[in-house]
Amino acid sequence: MPDPRDRQEFPDPVGRILRYEERFRADGLLAPDQVVTSVAAFDFARAVTMARWAVGAGYCTVAQAVPTIVEAGRLCRAVYASWEAFSAGYTLGRVLWFDADTYGRWYLETLATHHVLTRGRHSPWTTLPWTQP
Repeated sequence: MPDPRDRQEFPDPVGRILRYEERFRADGLLAPDQVVTSVAAFDFARAVTMARWAVGAGYCTVAQAVPTIVEAGRLCRAVYASWEAFSAGYTLGRVLWFDADTYGRWYLETLATHHVLTRGRHSPWTTLPWTQP
């Protein structure tokens, strides 16, 4: 059992987040003056994924899954101001969960997806408004 007085035994979550944000800025995922305000996007995205899997596995119908998906979207819009902010929150949540400070596959795949979705001329993120009527 780690000794709570030995700080080297415990992770540095704030430093870890700051290092990821610095890397996000270098890679164009965040603007120079931006920070990630929440990692809730990662959980909201997982809720949508679970709803899709439930449909695929035959546990529910599309009609039964839609309210979960719509609610996840509503929560995203309540927490984030834009597609870009949502993506930064999702990316930080994902790498905190999976990446272990390696800036490896989990980070690089999500970064590439971010750039495709935020820069693509025909991407839904560039053609659909963040706010919905």
